[in-house]
Amino acid sequence: MRHGPQGIKILGLSLLAAISVMAVSAAAAQAAHFAIEGTPLAAGDSETVAGTGVEGELLVPGIGLNINCTSSAFTGTLLPAGAADASVLFSGCTVLGNKFCKIYENEANMNAKTNAGNILATGTGELHLHEGQHYLIVKGVGAEEIFTTVYFNTAAEGCNLGGLSMVIKGLTALVLPTGLTNLVNQTIAPLTAADDLLLNGSAAGQLNLKLIFKFGNEPARLDGGEITNAHLTGKRVGQKWQAL
Repeated sequence: MRHGPQGIKILGLSLLAAISVMAVSAAAAQAAHFAIEGTPLAAGDSETVAGTGVEGELLVPGIGLNINCTSSAFTGTLLPAGAADASVLFSGCTVLGNKFCKIYENEANMNAKTNAGNILATGTGELHLHEGQHYLIVKGVGAEEIFTTVYFNTAAEGCNLGGLSMVIKGLTALVLPTGLTNLVNQTIAPLTAADDLLLNGSAAGQLNLKLIFKFGNEPARLDGGEITNAHLTGKRVGQKWQAL
């Protein structure tokens, strides 16, 4: 994990995680499915999933802002045809390098000065397979594709961000590195540099998806924060699942 003056440290999904519908050429990447005990989810079926994430980063080089979150809790729903819905609650979040700044998940908490350090992100996604690797292409909610809005306290309280609120939005991707294996606990991770080049590069063999993930208007990317225990929690709790 990288710790530097540039970036936002966010934990867990490292959703942050963590979900999108994106047109991908069938010649370049295959649509994939979620399967439980080897059987893909049928039309009308679904299964809930949950897990916890480790520390990670959301890097925003253009503004030199770092946020560190100490824990995360992921919940979601697996759907037919490789679709998914998910939410991630990040907690213990602080601004790196400024102990006076506080982070809130909504404006009411910011005004009341309660539940500091929480960020709740939600989105939707679609599963794809490319060169033996499963990717969950993820996007935020609504026309503006917003994952979450982050609220900060005021300059009068020592936070030089001065009561700023900022959206995290757009499209990104997550990797399921163990997805081909039928497991009780799956890993969900942000893109490595090599994965990012494969998905967004324009050279031969690269997909040129042009996934755009932003903090406000600034380009951002996730680094670290894997979820290593994503497991089924619904009617098939305890069973093994995978991506096909």
